[in-house]
This record gives sequence, structure tokens and C-alpha cells, in this order.
Amino acid sequence: MRGIKAGNFLMYRNSQVCVICKITSNGNNTPTCITGIDSNRQIHQGPAGDWSPIMGKHEELLKFSDGMLGEILHKRGAKR
Repeated sequence: MRGIKAGNFLMYRNSQVCVICKITSNGNNTPTCITGIDSNRQIHQGPAGDWSPIMGKHEELLKFSDGMLGEILHKRGAKR
């Protein structure tokens, strides 16, 4: 999975859509460990093999976006 960057969306263990926030790599730009955050603000971290593209995962991506919107609305409600 070359070319992934922080801010990309990936699936963690085919169950959680995450925004990538950190990538560690060995010397040749091959990711060795990827860290991402899901819509519930839970951190997921694992080797590159635990991550996969979100291509064709429309339902999971919709759940992620609904979760993010829910978090934003919840925070706004708590501030009032």
C-alpha cells in the first residue's frame, strides 16, 4: 500500500473505517505500522497487513460519516 498518507481513509481489519493519523515506515517508504482513528474517536494501530482500501465499502463509509456527524452534534449540544 504505497502512497498512503495521513488523512487517507482505510479499513482496519475489514471492520472499522479510520482516518489515518500516523504512518511509520522502514527506510524504503514501506509502511510498517499504521495508526488511525474511527468515528468513535477510538485509536486503531497495527501492521500494514491489518489495513485495506475502502474501495467498494460504501455502507461502512456511510456509517463512518454518520458517526462523525453524530460526534460533532453531540459536542455542540454539550457546549450549550
